[in-house]
Amino acid sequence: MYYNQQGYVADTLEAPLTQDLDVQYEIVLSDNCSSDNTTKIIEEFAKEAPHIRVLHHTANVGIHHNWQQAIDACTGELIAPCTKETMC
Repeated sequence: MYYNQQGYVADTLEAPLTQDLDVQYEIVLSDNCSSDNTTKIIEEFAKEAPHIRVLHHTANVGIHHNWQQAIDACTGELIAPCTKETMC
């Protein structure tokens, strides 16, 4: 769940993408209508990693609604929220 995180989003995404996992996983990103380069950065990552799915908002919907839409979009049995604070 992102809003204006251009300074953190690349590092946050690189953490899970560089791990060697023996399971299938998806990364769901919900961009809350960022006004900086966050959207561009996550789109570049999504081009390189087919298991990244990006949700876009055309208006800022607030942190709760953005979070809920991201969680609802997940299809796996286990959800592991990842933020700049946890860095996965």
